[in-house]
Amino acid sequence: MKKNLLTIAISLITINTSFAQEIWDDFDNDGKITYTFVNGGLNESFANPATGGINPTALCARYGRSTQTFDVIVIDPSGTLIVDDVSDYLSGTKKMSMKIFSPYAGATVQITLENKTAAQPTNYPTGRHSEYTATTLSSLTWETIEFTFSNQPDGTVANTAIDRMVILFAPNTSIDDIFIFDDLMGPEFADPCASVTPDQAIGDDFECQRNVSFDFSNGNLIVEANPLSSGINTTDKVAKFTKWTSGVTDGAFGGSLTYPFNSGQYKTANIMLYSPAPSQSFLMIFQDASNNNLKETTFTTTSTSQWVEYKMDLSTIPSTTTISKFVLLLNPATLTEDIIYLDNFKFTNDNSVSVEELAKNNLSIYPNPTSGLVKLQSEQNITAVVISDNTGRIIKTSNHNNNKLDLDMSDFEGGFYHITITYSNTQTSTHKVLKLND
Repeated sequence: MKKNLLTIAISLITINTSFAQEIWDDFDNDGKITYTFVNGGLNESFANPATGGINPTALCARYGRSTQTFDVIVIDPSGTLIVDDVSDYLSGTKKMSMKIFSPYAGATVQITLENKTAAQPTNYPTGRHSEYTATTLSSLTWETIEFTFSNQPDGTVANTAIDRMVILFAPNTSIDDIFIFDDLMGPEFADPCASVTPDQAIGDDFECQRNVSFDFSNGNLIVEANPLSSGINTTDKVAKFTKWTSGVTDGAFGGSLTYPFNSGQYKTANIMLYSPAPSQSFLMIFQDASNNNLKETTFTTTSTSQWVEYKMDLSTIPSTTTISKFVLLLNPATLTEDIIYLDNFKFTNDNSVSVEELAKNNLSIYPNPTSGLVKLQSEQNITAVVISDNTGRIIKTSNHNNNKLDLDMSDFEGGFYHITITYSNTQTSTHKVLKLND
């Protein structure tokens, strides 16, 4: 009898450890995931229709399936979390599971583990690492279903390259039934940034320093592998923004700073951009907590295939004003599906180029003060000029490819203006010019 009891105990231990070790979402607490796309309707705070038994918790998820044949729920890890090695799930040593309140017995549920960069909506099976299925045994009562490996559509995706889960209720059907589920258990997470202390001077490096929230995006904003890991930017991860061509087409995206600041703390905003297309307009706007614009600068991207760092002068914003929000815009006056890569969005106290850089550019700007015409001359070609008033409002922008320019300020009102110059070597400098009253 003792031997039989020991055998049973060992069997129970074996069964228990076969399940996934990580709760992806239990809907009563903050989950470790983000639902980035659903075909149907998902309610993540649905009252449990049958508390007690195996699921006594108050909340669960209610999913109203659409009539699409392969209706999906797309799930990504939140923050800096990454999915750990999924080898044990491929081999069956560990299995994913969920509690489900199904409308009928015999319903199939499928989980697909993907690499979201490789897996695009219309390129199946590319990027789909592995598929797992489970079948409900009862209706209108809670049960736990365990997912069994069924297929590996794309064997080229590494076991350590999974960063997305896709759930399909009743795949390859057109039913619009309601499925209620809870306690989604998936592969373990790892946090490579757990020991990294937040640096308040970094807005977002799209790796460990994620100190902003992107609250809106009139386009698709994703984090993916650096497409040009060379030059001044050799980091692994960057952001890619693809502008919408229908609906809201202003190419705007942005949000809030985790650590608001003022110009007494940081005088410059820096951002690295890589533009696949030449001469795109990229606007950067900073706002206060009430969405009032404090400063706006337009950058014109370089036509060369390289990362370029652009700088925005914040020193003209009164130090008594708190900078809380930001808005970025890509080619707001166009209707094309433009793309920009960005990285290393940060803040510094350096609002000008170094003395060595200025000496290299050898810029002359005269007369200053001026009654109308301002002459610029530099050893480097000047590619862009932005003139803003003392409040930071942009008055005039222009693109060039010359080392000698004449700027006509005769129509400007009297007062101080800031002239920001971008050179062909990608450096920038900002200069204060006094326009005299007529």
